[in-house]
Amino acid sequence: MPKQRNLAIDRFRGVTIMLMVIVNDLADVESIPAFLKHAPAEAGLTIADLVSKFFIFAIAATYLLSFNKRAAREGKSKAYFHFFSRYFAIMGIGALFGEFSSVWTGDTVWSTLQTIGLAGLLTLLVISLPWWARALSGLAVLAAQQTLYHFLPDIFTGEVGAVLGSLGMAACLMLATAMIDLFNKGLKTYLIGAGAVTLAAFAPLLHPDLYVTKQNHVTFILISVAVSCWVYLAFDLISKRVRPTKPGLLCWWGENPMLLYIFHLMLTGAAMALNPRPLGLAIVVDLSILSVLSLIAWALHRKNWQLSL
Repeated sequence: MPKQRNLAIDRFRGVTIMLMVIVNDLADVESIPAFLKHAPAEAGLTIADLVSKFFIFAIAATYLLSFNKRAAREGKSKAYFHFFSRYFAIMGIGALFGEFSSVWTGDTVWSTLQTIGLAGLLTLLVISLPWWARALSGLAVLAAQQTLYHFLPDIFTGEVGAVLGSLGMAACLMLATAMIDLFNKGLKTYLIGAGAVTLAAFAPLLHPDLYVTKQNHVTFILISVAVSCWVYLAFDLISKRVRPTKPGLLCWWGENPMLLYIFHLMLTGAAMALNPRPLGLAIVVDLSILSVLSLIAWALHRKNWQLSL
């Protein structure tokens, strides 16, 4: 593995993608605790909701750095084209999986990959701006989404609603890239920024009539970003003290998180033949999928092959 790889980022991505596999595979099992399932739109936030935001934060951790490196090497126009192609391709792959899922469910599905792809494309529009301008852009997107929901709540249903919901993920990515900029400026600067986001996220909840729901788009995303900031910092501090130069299983997963997520969708699609699954069988299937993906991650690590986000 190249010495310049940041093992904290790899471990953060590795844990995140593992959690995404677990919560996605167990989501339809009735006896699974509620905190492992996505919360209803009107009923708060769970670890399952946060995991996808952790993944967005992990994308942000290398987004601007990768863009700037490619721009310096090939020019800005080629860098923009490369990132446009990358996230458009992710949307296309997501659309294919959505069509495959519709064969089983009978409904057209806007997939997580499509949401990630759209978030990446929208963030590309502001990636060259200073950190504070990206942060303001993210807040503006959130404000626009909240305004739309306030005046036109009926459009936030079905596939159109899923697409509009992707605006929140785009805002999350814009804000996360701004926070990564502050992280790279130093711990003190990052703590101030993370503290400000945390205050902005949780202070409104002191009002007795306001609580966290997915319909409260601004608070929902700000809390997600705030929690991601502190979790990311924890991974960085721990990685500097525990095996700081020795990658392991989490790093193997973190080197190719998007590829492993795509493989996970394939394996999960095959496992649909076993639905409905009782808890015992679901756990066996989940462990089997994790084992297969771990072998793939290990093989890719041995070949020193990484697919950048």
